[in-house]
Amino acid sequence: MKKSVLLIAIMLFIAGIAGAQSAERVTEILQEKQVTYGEIAYLAASELNLIQANASYDDAIKAAVNEGILKGNPASTDPINYKDLAYACCKTWNISGSLFYKMTKSPRYAFKQLQAIGIIPANADPSQKVSGRNALNIISACIESFESEGDAE
Repeated sequence: MKKSVLLIAIMLFIAGIAGAQSAERVTEILQEKQVTYGEIAYLAASELNLIQANASYDDAIKAAVNEGILKGNPASTDPINYKDLAYACCKTWNISGSLFYKMTKSPRYAFKQLQAIGIIPANADPSQKVSGRNALNIISACIESFESEGDAE
């Protein structure tokens, strides 16, 4: 119960960044069994002020791909996996501590970097789909750890 209240408070804090429309979307994402590329793109693009709060997930995907937050051209309804979520987080919060990630800018090494610093669980598989709760926990940890630092090294 206490953990749920804390998680909801963190999510409302995140939602407060982008407005009321975002708060509804964060609540929806929290309940998802598998979060999508569109939902993650929306959160990342909102954080970077690349889109308006009422933007569609397709608009968020376009903005995220143009900004290099997502690789390729994923469909907004496809479930995201841990390595692509990690890559989106590393690009959104300028997390670049790993030598291999700095050299390759690969989602695999973004995943390993976030795993090494304890943001992604050690037992997570890079190709495993991510639940809304786990995705928001990872994003919250990135905000806590890297937002005030600007460029983490």
